[in-house]
Order: sequence, then C-alpha cells, then structure tokens
Amino acid sequence: MALNHLPAHPPRHTPPRWPGDSLLPCGHLLSHAWDDQTTAAACPSCRQARQGLAETNRAVHALTATPPSPPAGLMPRVLAAVRAHPHPGRLLPLPTIRPTHITEANAAKALRHAVDTTCEALAASCRLTPLSGGEVAITMTLLATYDRPLPEQADTVRRTILTTAHRDLGLSVRAVDLCITDLVPGTDSVT
Repeated sequence: MALNHLPAHPPRHTPPRWPGDSLLPCGHLLSHAWDDQTTAAACPSCRQARQGLAETNRAVHALTATPPSPPAGLMPRVLAAVRAHPHPGRLLPLPTIRPTHITEANAAKALRHAVDTTCEALAASCRLTPLSGGEVAITMTLLATYDRPLPEQADTVRRTILTTAHRDLGLSVRAVDLCITDLVPGTDSVT
C-alpha cells in the first residue's frame, strides 16, 4: 500500500483540521473530501459532500459578485428616524425686544428642512453652537451629488443656511462649517 493512499475507511479518531470540520458517513473528514479529489472520486460519501460544497461555493460567489444596493428611499427614512429622536438641546437667544429663545433642535430642524427642500444636497445633521454676543456657529453634515461641482453645492447650501437662519429664525450667524460625508449619483437618489 502506498503511503499517500488513504484507506477506504480511515479510523474514526482522525482529528479535525479546522473548527467545524465534520466527519462524513464514510469516516473521512469533510475538509479532506474537499481537498483530496482522488478520495472524493472513489468514495460516494466524499463525492456527494464535494458536490454539495461546490454548489455552496458557486452560490456564495454568485451572491458576492454583485454588491447589494440599499432600497430606494432608505437614506431619507434613516435620517428621519434619527431626527425624530427627542433631543431638544440648548436654548438659543433670539434678538427680540422681549427675551425669546428657540431650542437648538428646532433651529437645526428648520435649517435641515431648508437645505433638503431648496438644495440638491441632503442634510444629515446640524449643530448650532452659541457664541459670545448672541451669535451662533452652525456645523452641518450632508450628502451631496457628484453631478455638480462640490464648491458650487457648498456655496448654495451655505447661502440657504445663512438666509434661513437670519430671515426665518432671527439668528446672527458667525460661521457655517459644512462637512460632506458622502456623494450620491443625483437628485433622485438623494430625495
């Protein structure tokens, strides 16, 4: 008998080669049936196991060949869920005769809505930081489209934020910082 030839029924105490390696009815390890084509061709249990593994391997390759794409409208639903989390934040003073305030969450919601409805970008988050003298700094993260130049989109978003903050909310804005976190194909994908 040759040294490289396995007996038809190896002893049942053969140690597994890797975790989860299982013993076939013929006594061979599943990993051995996969690696050793000679044994797999001669033994019906090994041949059947090898065919099953080959089918599984083809299915895995077919599933991983095309990366999954998120369902239409997923991003707006996720952002809406995140925004719905009750988190009012700080009170921001408004320049009126009588002391009036607006919560940071409500001001951020108004600014995000303005960007979402007037720009080709989608606002992901917005943070207002009170500064000295009643001014605020605004930081917004957003998704932009790659069918228009980013500086042009950023300028449009910045103008929208400044106009909405001043005209609609009465806020005095010192700085607007934008962070584009992702690019999407076009307006249809964003909204």
